[in-house]
Amino acid sequence: MCIWCACHRSSLAYESLVTEVAEVRTLLQDCRSVATFFRTSGIRTLEQNKVCDDMNLNTFHFSEFKEVRMTEFTCALLEVMTRNLP
Repeated sequence: MCIWCACHRSSLAYESLVTEVAEVRTLLQDCRSVATFFRTSGIRTLEQNKVCDDMNLNTFHFSEFKEVRMTEFTCALLEVMTRNLP
């Protein structure tokens, strides 16, 4: 008998979603590209912080890409993208 844990099942579902739905794959690739653009440069991060300070917004930092918990990373990435959108 084989019993899958919830984490493994959600990981399989996530992998299928990203593989089968092109729009989701494109959205995630674009979000990762924006996060990498800001996260890899100290100057761009400072500029982002300055703009947020000028607009009286909280700065939300982009997390690093984690292979282990892809769904957790994606959730955090999308949350930061929507909060930084203004």
